[in-house]
Amino acid sequence: MENKDLEIKLEGKSSFEKIDMIEQLEGSIHFTPKIYKFLEYLSEDDEYEVRVKVAEILVLSNDVEGDNILIKLLKDKEELVRVNACDSLCTSFSKDVIYHLKDKLLKDKSNLVKGYAILSLVDIFTRQDSNLGEHIEFFKQVLKKQETQWVRINIYKALYMLGDKVYLDMLVQELGNRYYRNRCAVVNILSEIASKGNYRIIEKALAERLKIEKSFAVKGGIEELLSEINNVKERV
Repeated sequence: MENKDLEIKLEGKSSFEKIDMIEQLEGSIHFTPKIYKFLEYLSEDDEYEVRVKVAEILVLSNDVEGDNILIKLLKDKEELVRVNACDSLCTSFSKDVIYHLKDKLLKDKSNLVKGYAILSLVDIFTRQDSNLGEHIEFFKQVLKKQETQWVRINIYKALYMLGDKVYLDMLVQELGNRYYRNRCAVVNILSEIASKGNYRIIEKALAERLKIEKSFAVKGGIEELLSEINNVKERV
């Protein structure tokens, strides 16, 4: 399907209708060249909500065609589009994708984009299960130059997941971060990484924080995680 045909087909369609057309692809087993052409065309839509949906749906793709559209969306002017493009690239195996995600981490002005670039890089690196020492060193070098604490917290998670267990202590220390949003982020991360091998450390830190925590959101997260840990302990 040529761009002119797509233009005619989509002429007069609202952003809601375009998004609905994209959502109908969620049940697809694989994306055909025609579907990729359709998504590539909509990746340049004037409405950013449509571009966001294109980025979201492409998490279902493991093909170079999907990677290429997402790489283009990494340069989008809208932060939320770039965030979703970073997020959807977590399933890729491409060295080119790794290069572009690293570039986002190092150069993007948005801390949110940087955080999602980190998370997708970790997903890719742990799935490859090779050169972990090289990846750990990369994140350590980024950490030295990173001043934003939310981004640093995500790098702590990355380093821990890549096998540097020292960074569990760094995450636990961030339960005392002055900003409640960062504390919420830490609780969510601890929930993701909690296991039989570390739950005692996490449980102790959470119980101590709960005694003095004033944020209802953080309290709720801590209480929920402590309940999950108790369930794990009962099964051990």
